[in-house]
Amino acid sequence: MPKLIYFDLYGRGEPIRMLLNHAGVEFEDKRITNEEFTELRENGTLPSGQVPLWEDEGRQVNQTAAIMRLLGKQHGYYSMDPAEGYAADWAVDTLADVFQPAVAGKYFLPADQVTEEHIKEVADKFGPWLQVLDNRLSETDGDYFGGRKMNIGDICLFAFFCSTITNEHVNSPPLRDAIAVKLENLSNLTKWHDVMAHEMKDHLAARPARFL
Repeated sequence: MPKLIYFDLYGRGEPIRMLLNHAGVEFEDKRITNEEFTELRENGTLPSGQVPLWEDEGRQVNQTAAIMRLLGKQHGYYSMDPAEGYAADWAVDTLADVFQPAVAGKYFLPADQVTEEHIKEVADKFGPWLQVLDNRLSETDGDYFGGRKMNIGDICLFAFFCSTITNEHVNSPPLRDAIAVKLENLSNLTKWHDVMAHEMKDHLAARPARFL
């Protein structure tokens, strides 16, 4: 059986889990501890010493975006049409604009270490970024970033939203809420989120609660 190796977090493993579950693919969701990660890295199991790692038919694939493109092509979430492929890549690359330690890293802080300055810094970063996404959706012919069909970009972005903006289990609810309020007037993005939540409802209902 294929295996996904990642920490017992959402993080960079969650879009892969979402895609596989939405596609109905059976796989082993191997969630490792920090100690197990160190052992795997030291014994040479991990290419580049990183997770997530996808193992299937004797092949090992690492790097989240590369895994998503591989699985997307296999299961219908990544088109070989240049324009449709660009739409998916745009969403994945735009996520990288905000998925950075200086921003997302604040979510790992204990609640009592999250200051008002942290909250403002993250909210100020998220606000314009969310507006870019909303503007992009206004230009598409459908509910998704690729138009009428969900692609890997939609899944990567939605997984990030579900880890940060709409996650009930984050360390600091005030940090989450300061970002979530930015969504209130972004009708295109709110509609997209509702559509994705419906598509992923089974996965969301079954996944364990995690802070990120």
